[in-house]
Amino acid sequence: VYATVAIGMTIVISFLLEKAGFSRFLIEDALQLGTAPAATSTPLSRPVSRSASGDSATQFMVQLQPAATGKGTAGSGPEQQSAFTIPVYQQEQPGTWRRIFNEAVRQFRSLLPYVILGVAIGSVIHGFLPADLVVRLAGADNPLAVPVSAVVGIPLYLRVSTMVPIAASLVAKGMSLGAVIALIIGGAGASLPELAMLKGMFRLPLLIGFIGSVMVMAISAGFLVNFIVL
Repeated sequence: VYATVAIGMTIVISFLLEKAGFSRFLIEDALQLGTAPAATSTPLSRPVSRSASGDSATQFMVQLQPAATGKGTAGSGPEQQSAFTIPVYQQEQPGTWRRIFNEAVRQFRSLLPYVILGVAIGSVIHGFLPADLVVRLAGADNPLAVPVSAVVGIPLYLRVSTMVPIAASLVAKGMSLGAVIALIIGGAGASLPELAMLKGMFRLPLLIGFIGSVMVMAISAGFLVNFIVL
């Protein structure tokens, strides 16, 4: 049920978001890799030497032809000036993998503060939120147990691997299995650190759409499990 709902609804929701034009809410600066600048239109001859400092700069000899001044003697054409040659240093651009690495480091540095903040908040809530309170809000007798569990799962910062023993204790205390599934999907799909990282790539409308998509998947899976079990 978990895999079917997750895969099926992910495809459907992604298609709907694409059709609704949510791609315009992507932050392009966070997704585009740095590209090499366009080549200059000035004709360059073959390289004649490398920089002595070893800074990956190649020296080219460029021949410049001054424009005519338009001043000349009577009956003669424009005054002609001789061409001259100057050395030009062209900085070599880093390779593709180097640019990818630099871009990854840049994005990591920009997202790191948000990740630390999200982990800190999630850890505090996870450590101080009593399990009995969760069971009381999302018990089997509560018709709102599944949607409440999906919402509660977001700040709990739950991982699927760590949720297995927690889920067993919650079910033993009276929490419905559908509510547990909703809690797992909500916590694993839209935890605070993940939202903090996505904030660096998604604008607010797309971020809200992502959270809503996770909530829809969590609630749908929870009700489906309750329907099958009960």
